[in-house]
Order: sequence, then structure tokens, then C-alpha cells
Amino acid sequence: MVRAPEADVGLLAGDRLYAIGLARLVALGDTIAVAELADTIMLSALAQGAGEQALADAVWAAGARAVGWGSSPAHRRAKGLVFARAPQALEAMRTSALRPSASP
Repeated sequence: MVRAPEADVGLLAGDRLYAIGLARLVALGDTIAVAELADTIMLSALAQGAGEQALADAVWAAGARAVGWGSSPAHRRAKGLVFARAPQALEAMRTSALRPSASP
């Protein structure tokens, strides 16, 4: 977590860390992981914007697993539920973080 005395500085630092992570994945040629990280950032922002911190946390946990080890059908389903703002999105995302990965 980045802590900064001013919110704007913290936001810029976080954006820089996102950019570094994306650049490293691109350098590895892992376009699937790039897409997963982009989805994680977007879905987390949607959850944060809706005031759903537990969902944002679950998105990050599941997203980290998907970036590192690949997605799964359960994770792809959970992402769709978050995007649709479905009531079962939180549980689906939490569950997808626990499942072993399948093929992308």
C-alpha cells in the first residue's frame, strides 16, 4: 500500500505502480496476464466507485491469482458478475480466488 500525505500524490504513486506492473508483463510477452491485470484494475475501480470495499478486495485477491497462474471458468464468470453488478458477485469472486486455475 502506498501512503502519501496528499491524496493526489498517493493516486499518482498507485498509477505508477500499475504502469510498472503492466510494463513488466509486456516485457515478458504475457499478454494474457496484461489483460487480467487490466480487468482487475477496472473491476476494482467499479467496486470502489460503488463503495463496495469487500468486493474490491476480493477482485484484487482473485486477480492476483489469475495474473500469476492463469484464469479459470469460475474467475471469468465472477468477472462478468462484478461487471454486471450482480448481487452474487462478491461470493463468486471470493470463490474464484480459491479454485485452481484452468486453461485460459
